[in-house]
Amino acid sequence: MTKFAGNLENHLSTLTTVWRGKDGNSSLSTNELTLVSKTLLKLQRGLTGDRLLAGKDYMQDKEILGAYLLYYWPSSYMQICRAFSFLEDNPADFSGKVSILDVGSGPAPASVALCDCIKSISSVPMEFDVTLLDSSERALSCGKKIFEKDLPDVNVRVQTASLEKGDFLAADRKFNVIVMSHALNELWKNLPPEQSAENRVRLLESLCALLSDGGLLFLCEPALLSSSRALIGAVQKLLESDTVGMSALAPCLGGGMSCPALKAGASCTCHADFIWNLPPLVKALAENAGLSREHVKMTFFILRKSGSPAESKAGCQENPDDFVYRVVSEPMLNKGGRVRYLICDGKDRFPFSARKDDAHAREIGFFDLKRYDKILLKDAQPRGDGERAALGVSEKTKITLL
Repeated sequence: MTKFAGNLENHLSTLTTVWRGKDGNSSLSTNELTLVSKTLLKLQRGLTGDRLLAGKDYMQDKEILGAYLLYYWPSSYMQICRAFSFLEDNPADFSGKVSILDVGSGPAPASVALCDCIKSISSVPMEFDVTLLDSSERALSCGKKIFEKDLPDVNVRVQTASLEKGDFLAADRKFNVIVMSHALNELWKNLPPEQSAENRVRLLESLCALLSDGGLLFLCEPALLSSSRALIGAVQKLLESDTVGMSALAPCLGGGMSCPALKAGASCTCHADFIWNLPPLVKALAENAGLSREHVKMTFFILRKSGSPAESKAGCQENPDDFVYRVVSEPMLNKGGRVRYLICDGKDRFPFSARKDDAHAREIGFFDLKRYDKILLKDAQPRGDGERAALGVSEKTKITLL
């Protein structure tokens, strides 16, 4: 699988320029590093710790927005690039003019990443029209400045709006791509869980209505258990709908009509996890703040709008090859001395294991498998107890990365 790295390095100096309000070196001075790191800890705790900032208009705070620009912006950018790489399995037709709506955009890491990735695979000149939608005027201003400096050929418009009120766009506008990254989990936090879930689904349904036929919906959320399961649940509602007309392109196999993670229990979820080489700016901030950012983790979906709900259902048939799986866990060592992964075929997920000292398993790359690898598995050994399926490595087993 191609790893779309985008042009992150080209954007880092712009991020520091937008933060400072003037041109300068992309590296931070000691005083700047201390200032941003202190604010970064507040932001990190408020989003992934006690989550007191989630749902608040925190990007209106200049210092917090600065910490986001220099630390979370690069990570969010890379997440969308990683998600985009999964379109290799279901290539999208990006040609001519592409209209993108970035919902809850903040300073626009997601839409900048999409423009970079689409440009990287296009063989013809592209014309982009990007709409940034957010409640923070300050964040929108930063996003527009980043586009103007790094992607001056992109036509950018900004719109301040409340996503919870749903009064943001006229339904007669259509987009080729809509992206919503790290925003859905911050909405309707003060409502009962059931009502919040219903509101999220209604919002996503309204976004689907803004897609042109064949258009793509990118959804990305933190890999936290609660936000991950909430996104999976909302996407399941979209896919099950008889009126919305959406199908899952990635990361699901078999169209994603029934997620095994939800059926596996309240403590189970599904998320991607990639290692990236931290840019010097992000690495310095992480080390100074005592944070780890080497892993890019997120729960994401790429959905496609079909011409009609019937076409959507027809495009979501079960995978005809029962031996294709997605690895959905890290390797785990059990008390019996076996290393196991959880693998998913789009309908069920179950253990795939080998003894920790199995030479054949090592030879065929079993111990090198990574979360979200897509594999073709042949001649695996059935190991289930009659109630739950399980597979093991035999002397004939072959693994092929797809």
